[in-house]
Amino acid sequence: MRPALALASLLGAATALSGCQLEPQRQIAVAPKPATIEGQWNSVGGPVAYVSNFSAGRFTSKTADGARVLADGSYTKTNPTQVSIIFTSTTRNTRESVNCNLMAADRMACVNSAGARFELTRRA
Repeated sequence: MRPALALASLLGAATALSGCQLEPQRQIAVAPKPATIEGQWNSVGGPVAYVSNFSAGRFTSKTADGARVLADGSYTKTNPTQVSIIFTSTTRNTRESVNCNLMAADRMACVNSAGARFELTRRA
């Protein structure tokens, strides 16, 4: 009789517990880190390899080896993924403007005031 009583108790407990539902675990969505223009960017193609630096509104470009400054100026974020750059080209001694769009966290597409297009990739 005892095994039957134990079995009945066990079945009763299992039935009572089966009515309980565990609350599903909630997943908290983590917002992706916003893409930023700040930092160093490498040129893609072109006659001279260079690195552009965006830092707190200041824009500079240097040859890839860092030996020569090619441009110096400032930039303004027009929205979170666009930037307007005004700089002086040290090689041509001219004032120029460029607009860039952040296409991905590591890629920026730009066009200068003459319509020439170029790209930059985030420096690792």
